[in-house]
Amino acid sequence: MRRLAFLLAVVAGMTCSSGFGIAAEDAIPFTIADMVGPVNLSDEALWLFVVPDGRDSPVLSIERRQELLAGRLDVRRPNLPVEWRTILTGRELGTSGIADHWHIFAHGAHWIVVSTPAGSFLLKLDPDFRRLGLFRVAPEGDRGSGGVVTNDMFLVAELKGVAVGHFLPGFGHRIYRFGMDGTSGDPIDFGGGLYRHANGASAERVPAGFLVFAPMSLNPLMRSSIRLIRTDENWRPNRVVEAIAEDGMNIVMPSSVTLPSGYRIVHARVRVVGNGENEPGPGHGQRHSDDGMIVRYVLDPNFTVVSRQVIVSHSGNRPHTALFGNLLLTSWDGDGVWLRVDRLSGEVH
Repeated sequence: MRRLAFLLAVVAGMTCSSGFGIAAEDAIPFTIADMVGPVNLSDEALWLFVVPDGRDSPVLSIERRQELLAGRLDVRRPNLPVEWRTILTGRELGTSGIADHWHIFAHGAHWIVVSTPAGSFLLKLDPDFRRLGLFRVAPEGDRGSGGVVTNDMFLVAELKGVAVGHFLPGFGHRIYRFGMDGTSGDPIDFGGGLYRHANGASAERVPAGFLVFAPMSLNPLMRSSIRLIRTDENWRPNRVVEAIAEDGMNIVMPSSVTLPSGYRIVHARVRVVGNGENEPGPGHGQRHSDDGMIVRYVLDPNFTVVSRQVIVSHSGNRPHTALFGNLLLTSWDGDGVWLRVDRLSGEVH
């Protein structure tokens, strides 16, 4: 009966997180009003990013048929067809196709890291999608035992370039750092011990370092909370907080934006799991669906969850979050790629 009550609370969006009760909505010093969506921007596509770059229309990127495509969004009329352009193919990289990617705008350029069977690559584009560079990140030989997994990566701006995080199993991430001209330095291994974490993470630059939002396990059959790990400029971790946690839940792929008030809006893929007893053992070859709810959490400046809202009840995956003025742009995939636009008002100005 207690399990049933918990599941009903999840559906109602009333579950406790971080070990704290959820505060009343009026405890949040701003409002989030549904404006447009969800809108399907492309069938048969994955990994939708919406990336503002200072122009009137933010840039979109997706993977479709193992190619990387980009376009611009009329954010106030998102139902209009997007003029997609192919910006990278597996053929150019000497491999069968492109799997995952991560996309940011930094230092006046669009940076997109892609995972392929031949390793990972970093693409640099100007705002008109003209190629400024293509750089190898992790070679194929860097995968496997003792090496990195290049899918479910993250990408973040640094003071003088960008950094790619690739999963280092049992430890955390290997950080590949690039200058603005594409020159690379020695990789840094980040995590381990108290700071061990899984892939499906994201990162943001903060004063004196970085803040990494990281799940504990991407395995959909295992419980996973979201940890916030603070690092210095050289990716040395110095603080960790369990920010989002729910009993019996696998919470992964967090993506956040920070508001001027210091509050954060985080979207994550959340699904109910058992206690791990049905997890297949080695050699079983069994695969499990990893989709679920897309949940919106609001964290106060002390990283306490003060609001929880289910915005997609099932079949959602890979959420991403962006701010475009006072508009909150949430994207995810599930039978195509989807966009939701909400308007923020209150202390966000």
